[in-house]
Amino acid sequence: MASKVSEIHGNARRLVSTTVETLTETIFPGVSFNQLGEVSNGNEVVSSLPLQMVLYFSTLFFPCWMITSSVMLSLKFAYVSSLYQWVLVAVHTSIPVIEVIRLYIGHIGNLEEKVPELAGSWLLTLLLQLPLLSFLLLVPGTQSLPMDYAVNSIFLVFVLLHLAFGYRAIKNTAAHQTLLYHTSLVLSRGHGD
Repeated sequence: MASKVSEIHGNARRLVSTTVETLTETIFPGVSFNQLGEVSNGNEVVSSLPLQMVLYFSTLFFPCWMITSSVMLSLKFAYVSSLYQWVLVAVHTSIPVIEVIRLYIGHIGNLEEKVPELAGSWLLTLLLQLPLLSFLLLVPGTQSLPMDYAVNSIFLVFVLLHLAFGYRAIKNTAAHQTLLYHTSLVLSRGHGD
């Protein structure tokens, strides 16, 4: 009985597979399923899906953070000392500027597999966004409200995820670009002989 069921499943798979292959060859002439298993270093995609997801969700979350932080800043501004008023205004004006640049070059670097853009985005995250968000969360003089803690904590999670996945993406992309460079050197020497 079990062999009969597995035989039916095998026949169904072959039928679906041949139907898909036939339709694909009809719609996209010249595509061969035999070529799909071949590995080509020049066509390998090394963009990081987890990093792209973090950048995408950070982009969606950023306007919510900006609106919420602006409202919370206006509510607590009168209760904060004058020194912290200046510091909070500086932090709340620099974070959006840095965030727009960080997300843009992160998207470009990941999708186009450019190591300098990936590294720039990662460094902006590590050296600017992480300390600024830590300041907003940890310094008691900023009179953080519960909504501040909630929104800044979510933002901090995105920043930490970007640091983790960004490092791995930079490492993989740099290794891939190095391999492509060395391959092109070997191929160019082979053609020159």
